[in-house]
Amino acid sequence: MSTTQSLYSKAFAFLDSDNRGSNVHTGSQVTLRTYESRLLVKFESLPDQFRFKRISGAQLFFYFLATEGSYDWYDAHANTKEFDEKTVTWGTWNETGYNLVFQRKGVGNAPVWVEFPSASILFGDAVTYGIRLQSSLLNAKPFTVQTSGANRPYLVLTIDESATADTLNISSMSPNAGAIDKYHDVLFTWNSTAPYPCAPRLVQASATFQWRTGPSGTIHSHSVSGNTSSFTVPAGTFTGTSIQWRIVVTANSGKTTTSDWVTLSTADAESTAAIKSPKGEIVDVSRPVAFAWAHIISTGTAQTKAELQISADMQTWTALATVTGAETTYTAPANTLGSGTKYWRVRTYNTDNAAGAWSDAAEFICVGAPAAPAVSIKSQSPRPVIGWQSSEQLAYQVEIDGVYSSGTYYGTDKTWTAPMYLENGEYIVRVRVQNEYAMWSPWGSAALQVANTAGPAINLTAEAGDTVRLSWSAAGGYHYNFYLIYRNGKLIAKTQELTYTDLRSIGSTSYQVRGCFAESSNYRLSNTVEVTASVPCVTLIDLDSGDVLPLPYSASTHRTTGRNLSRGVQSVQLAGRRYPTIERSMHYAETISVACAFREAEDCAALETLVGKMVTVKTPEGKMVSGCLSVLAATADGGFYTTYQFDVEQADVEEVVDIDS
Repeated sequence: MSTTQSLYSKAFAFLDSDNRGSNVHTGSQVTLRTYESRLLVKFESLPDQFRFKRISGAQLFFYFLATEGSYDWYDAHANTKEFDEKTVTWGTWNETGYNLVFQRKGVGNAPVWVEFPSASILFGDAVTYGIRLQSSLLNAKPFTVQTSGANRPYLVLTIDESATADTLNISSMSPNAGAIDKYHDVLFTWNSTAPYPCAPRLVQASATFQWRTGPSGTIHSHSVSGNTSSFTVPAGTFTGTSIQWRIVVTANSGKTTTSDWVTLSTADAESTAAIKSPKGEIVDVSRPVAFAWAHIISTGTAQTKAELQISADMQTWTALATVTGAETTYTAPANTLGSGTKYWRVRTYNTDNAAGAWSDAAEFICVGAPAAPAVSIKSQSPRPVIGWQSSEQLAYQVEIDGVYSSGTYYGTDKTWTAPMYLENGEYIVRVRVQNEYAMWSPWGSAALQVANTAGPAINLTAEAGDTVRLSWSAAGGYHYNFYLIYRNGKLIAKTQELTYTDLRSIGSTSYQVRGCFAESSNYRLSNTVEVTASVPCVTLIDLDSGDVLPLPYSASTHRTTGRNLSRGVQSVQLAGRRYPTIERSMHYAETISVACAFREAEDCAALETLVGKMVTVKTPEGKMVSGCLSVLAATADGGFYTTYQFDVEQADVEEVVDIDS
């Protein structure tokens, strides 16, 4: 059976932002002039027989005395706390925690009673704490309402006397299924809601959290004060493989509600494992190999153990390692896995020491450095022949201890002949090979004893000028298969003749000739000859033809020849340094600048034919550069003589001699 109950205003307080330290709480009317004007109204108490009864509807009534905006919107918010009409001010009244309950659009011609229909069902707060009236528009028009007397505001409640609303409903219990991690703190939450509107609003006053280890287990109870809707169980509280929990909620009406039991597993979840590395990789098994994986488990608990297996065919698996604890890596020692394609998998254990499923297998390729080659000496001649054995070679290096390093040769050849002549004595020969994975083997080595059977003595003579002309002969008129010429100990030429002209010599220079036997690699060194090459004037030599062109004249009375020597240097300012540091390059530059003059046309032609050719420039001061004469500047004076200017920059012009050519 439904009835209506009217509750009339018993007090009010008018708050205005222009008077933040005071209010108006007496009189029969107030005018709300701005959006920031507030009228707080409290109503008569609800009779006891209607407390916690279902309220099916509510209307709010205000008597409007005047209004300038008949189409404005007006809001009435339910307060969520008490106010003292004598002391409340704009400055002390908290502008948060309101709920819109009544709303009206437009008023009409005032004076008139205006009904505010309900906009929500939060009637209980309006009855208990009163309401807050204001315009809902920022540019609100002023309006005047009655605050006391016969036309004071009032509430009309529609109450179902036969329906109580004094017992809360419990919902959203969490966790409500599955497993929990008993090794960590567990948070339990719930919601308690009123089934119907009532006054006062029905809320949780207290609660009791309860749990047990099973249907027959001892019930453990824990009090929860106020309207707190959560409880945290410390890590290690639960035992066994499952628990049940429920909540008992006490409302502010004094009535209690008890939820159903919720069953949860406390057994740790089954883990899975995911391989991180190696996975599709090539690993060097001559070094330690690191294996890494991820332990995956819904409860978030740590791994207690892991097992690793390895296979060559994914059919037969053998144990690789067992890791105890939470570590998710394992490093296999060097040279323990072998070469070839491998597969590996892993499984992890949970906190109940239960193994999860094996991970998917991951493929990787094991490679290692080749074994050191077996080195043998095939010939102990002055140009020894070295051989070796290796099954994985794609490149190789040869070293003769303290004498020679070959650099890298690519290919599968396993025989090497020394590209130079060794003196008699003992040597250590080393060879290493590189496989398809660009990995080098350790060095293989062998002892070498060089024995040279020398031929007839060679007598070397030299004649120096702008070039050096060498000549030699062997005792008894013997003729070697070929001869090697050395300048200052460096090989510069190979010939079958008994003479040689050195175009690139200046200053004091030593020479030696080696007479060589083609078949045996035996040899004889000549005597050493020292000469001094010089030029009376600037001289230009064609390195292709050997032609010598002196440049005795210039247009200047006092002739000068320029020379520029430089090295790449960069200044770098480093943080923390007061001054810049200097970085010196390995690159040098040397240039000789020449000015010369000719009267005869044939001399001019001889010079001009050298443009674009490799030449050597020598100066009387004993300086020399070899490079390309790329630019030649000429100036004629009307037929008497022609002057020339040019630069020659030193190029990387090395005499490369192939002994076997």
